[in-house]
Amino acid sequence: MISSAKFYLNKFRKTPIRQWRAKIISGVQHYVLDFPNGITLQTVKNCNLKCKHCYLNEFGKNIPDGERGMMPFEDFQKIVARLEKLIKKVNEFYFSSFEPLLHKDIFQMMDYLLEINPDLQFPLVTNTMTIDDEKLEKLKKYPIPSYTISLDGTTKETVEAFKTGISFEKLIDTIKQLTSLDENSSVGTVFVLHRKNVHELRDYADFVLELGVKKIMVNNLMPFSEEFQDQHLYSPRGNMEVEEIFDHLIERVVANGQQLFLPYMKPKKIGCRQAESLFVDINGNVAPCDYLAVSTNFYYFGKHKQGKPLIFGNVYQDDPLKIYRSIPFKKFRRQHRAGKNLPESCRYCIDAYGLMCSHRRVYGAM
Repeated sequence: MISSAKFYLNKFRKTPIRQWRAKIISGVQHYVLDFPNGITLQTVKNCNLKCKHCYLNEFGKNIPDGERGMMPFEDFQKIVARLEKLIKKVNEFYFSSFEPLLHKDIFQMMDYLLEINPDLQFPLVTNTMTIDDEKLEKLKKYPIPSYTISLDGTTKETVEAFKTGISFEKLIDTIKQLTSLDENSSVGTVFVLHRKNVHELRDYADFVLELGVKKIMVNNLMPFSEEFQDQHLYSPRGNMEVEEIFDHLIERVVANGQQLFLPYMKPKKIGCRQAESLFVDINGNVAPCDYLAVSTNFYYFGKHKQGKPLIFGNVYQDDPLKIYRSIPFKKFRRQHRAGKNLPESCRYCIDAYGLMCSHRRVYGAM
């Protein structure tokens, strides 16, 4: 009970005052009435890039049950029919954890969902490589509150060496276009921190400010193969050199009126927030996240574990809300909220220790 209270209080403290009312309403719906705080449907299980550090690169090899694919629109309609009750309750709907704009029917899918819930919003996480002038015009017409774009450096050499198949020039140009696209949409960049790009983080805030970016998110590199085990910068004792760079970055962010989200560099058993949403994979399976929907290889300080898929049910066969409220899934969420006795399936994942997306430290404009 005390751990849960601390969890909710910490979330409330990090919320800007102007967002309190909306957060209280959504908080009651999520934590009291036990509805998910969003839905991710894996309409795309593929990417236009071939980044070696991405776990998608291991599909069919070290992740034998990982298969690429696109969800046919007919299957999308069937799953949405099963999710309709939940779609009417949530505010945010994500199209995949991969590259959502690869799907040729994404705008038709948005139209279909807005018929069910006209207030639904579609935050997009994209590498921007599929965005052209035609897509930009279409994107203007839809409720997209935020674009989250991976930009892992300030130079062409560094960015293109890390993201296989990306064009630095197109990436920069598209970020500029998106920041001027719609005043109701925010554009944030994600910097995946590793040994070969850390030197560019010091000037990163000023660099992206020139592009119109006010929100910066830093993640540590999550290794999915032995090749990348020695590329991350976090350690059991922390990393003071990186923290010094963080201090400089914070100063620049505050001066620029930007907002900064930083991971911890020393692991803390703090839990992950992925399972607060409802994740449904391309086959209708409900898992805590895309990593646990397949047999992902996790590497954590020299230790290796290949996880087994953790599936709580399938929306074709079971009521999605009952799956979300099932005893095993509720126990899973409670363990992460408490941040002490982590589920066995998550003990080798860096996101359970504050090293990636969950529980980042927040600085700057609120």
